[in-house]
Amino acid sequence: MAVRLFAGRSPGYMWYSSASNQFVLSKERKNKLLYRSHQRGTRENSVLLGAYAKKKLECMTEPQVEEFEMVLNEQDPELFKWITGKEPLPPNKTNDTVLDIKQFVTEHGHLNVDLYR
Repeated sequence: MAVRLFAGRSPGYMWYSSASNQFVLSKERKNKLLYRSHQRGTRENSVLLGAYAKKKLECMTEPQVEEFEMVLNEQDPELFKWITGKEPLPPNKTNDTVLDIKQFVTEHGHLNVDLYR
Protein backbone atom coordinates (compact mmCIF):
# COMPACT_ATOMS: atom_id res chain seq x y z
CA MET A 1 0.00 0.00 0.00
CA ALA A 2 1.34 3.42 -0.91
CA VAL A 3 0.54 6.47 1.17
CA ARG A 4 0.91 9.99 -0.21
CA LEU A 5 3.04 12.24 1.98
CA PHE A 6 3.31 15.98 2.25
CA ALA A 7 7.03 16.61 1.92
CA GLY A 8 8.65 19.95 1.23
CA ARG A 9 6.50 22.93 0.33
CA SER A 10 4.16 21.19 -2.09
CA PRO A 11 1.98 18.21 -1.20
CA GLY A 12 2.28 14.79 -2.76
CA TYR A 13 5.89 14.78 -3.85
CA MET A 14 6.90 11.67 -1.92
CA TRP A 15 5.15 8.34 -1.52
CA TYR A 16 5.72 5.82 1.21
CA SER A 17 5.46 2.20 0.18
CA SER A 18 4.74 -0.07 3.12
CA ALA A 19 5.53 -3.10 0.96
CA SER A 20 9.12 -2.00 0.37
CA ASN A 21 9.31 0.11 3.56
CA GLN A 22 10.89 3.06 1.74
CA PHE A 23 10.11 6.44 0.28
CA VAL A 24 9.39 6.65 -3.43
CA LEU A 25 9.94 9.86 -5.33
CA SER A 26 6.88 10.89 -7.33
CA LYS A 27 7.30 11.12 -11.10
CA GLU A 28 6.42 14.83 -11.05
CA ARG A 29 9.04 15.71 -8.44
CA LYS A 30 11.66 13.50 -10.07
CA ASN A 31 11.09 15.18 -13.46
CA LYS A 32 11.35 18.64 -11.90
CA LEU A 33 14.62 17.76 -10.17
CA LEU A 34 16.05 16.19 -13.32
CA TYR A 35 15.11 19.29 -15.31
CA ARG A 36 16.63 21.65 -12.74
CA SER A 37 19.79 19.51 -12.66
CA HIS A 38 20.21 19.49 -16.45
CA GLN A 39 19.20 23.13 -17.03
CA ARG A 40 21.72 25.08 -14.98
CA GLY A 41 23.21 28.48 -15.71
CA THR A 42 26.53 26.96 -16.76
CA ARG A 43 27.20 23.99 -19.01
CA GLU A 44 29.66 22.50 -16.50
CA ASN A 45 27.09 22.33 -13.71
CA SER A 46 24.41 21.10 -16.11
CA VAL A 47 26.63 18.19 -17.08
CA LEU A 48 27.85 17.34 -13.57
CA LEU A 49 24.58 17.77 -11.67
CA GLY A 50 22.53 16.24 -14.48
CA ALA A 51 24.68 13.12 -14.46
CA TYR A 52 24.52 12.92 -10.69
CA ALA A 53 20.73 13.26 -10.64
CA LYS A 54 20.28 10.73 -13.43
CA LYS A 55 22.34 8.16 -11.54
CA LYS A 56 21.35 8.79 -7.92
CA LEU A 57 17.93 10.43 -7.75
CA GLU A 58 15.93 7.22 -7.90
CA CYS A 59 17.50 5.75 -4.76
CA MET A 60 17.62 8.90 -2.59
CA THR A 61 15.84 9.07 0.73
CA GLU A 62 13.50 11.92 1.57
CA PRO A 63 16.15 13.89 3.54
CA GLN A 64 18.63 13.44 0.67
CA VAL A 65 16.09 14.77 -1.83
CA GLU A 66 15.51 17.81 0.41
CA GLU A 67 19.29 18.38 0.62
CA PHE A 68 19.62 17.99 -3.15
CA GLU A 69 16.94 20.64 -3.67
CA MET A 70 18.93 22.98 -1.39
CA VAL A 71 22.02 22.32 -3.52
CA LEU A 72 20.08 23.17 -6.68
CA ASN A 73 19.09 26.50 -5.12
CA GLU A 74 22.74 27.60 -4.91
CA GLN A 75 24.33 29.98 -7.41
CA ASP A 76 26.27 28.20 -10.17
CA PRO A 77 29.71 29.86 -9.84
CA GLU A 78 30.02 29.07 -6.12
CA LEU A 79 28.47 25.63 -6.48
CA PHE A 80 30.90 24.67 -9.23
CA LYS A 81 33.88 25.74 -7.10
CA TRP A 82 32.58 23.74 -4.13
CA ILE A 83 31.79 20.49 -5.94
CA THR A 84 35.04 20.52 -7.93
CA GLY A 85 37.15 21.26 -4.85
CA LYS A 86 38.44 24.62 -6.06
CA GLU A 87 37.10 26.21 -2.87
CA PRO A 88 36.21 24.60 0.46
CA LEU A 89 32.57 24.06 1.30
CA PRO A 90 31.23 26.63 3.76
CA PRO A 91 30.19 24.93 7.02
CA ASN A 92 26.59 26.08 6.64
CA LYS A 93 26.37 24.51 3.14
CA THR A 94 27.94 21.16 4.03
CA ASN A 95 25.62 18.14 4.11
CA ASP A 96 25.84 14.48 3.12
CA THR A 97 24.32 15.05 -0.32
CA VAL A 98 26.71 17.82 -1.36
CA LEU A 99 29.63 15.67 -0.16
CA ASP A 100 28.25 12.79 -2.25
CA ILE A 101 28.02 15.10 -5.28
CA LYS A 102 31.61 16.20 -4.68
CA GLN A 103 32.75 12.57 -4.55
CA PHE A 104 30.74 11.76 -7.70
CA VAL A 105 32.39 14.67 -9.54
CA THR A 106 35.82 13.51 -8.39
CA GLU A 107 35.16 9.99 -9.66
CA HIS A 108 33.23 10.81 -12.86
CA GLY A 109 34.18 14.36 -13.80
CA HIS A 110 36.69 13.21 -16.40
CA LEU A 111 34.16 11.31 -18.53
CA ASN A 112 32.99 12.38 -21.97
CA VAL A 113 30.18 14.96 -21.95
CA ASP A 114 28.03 12.72 -24.18
CA LEU A 115 27.86 10.12 -21.42
CA TYR A 116 25.95 12.56 -19.21
CA ARG A 117 23.01 13.06 -21.55
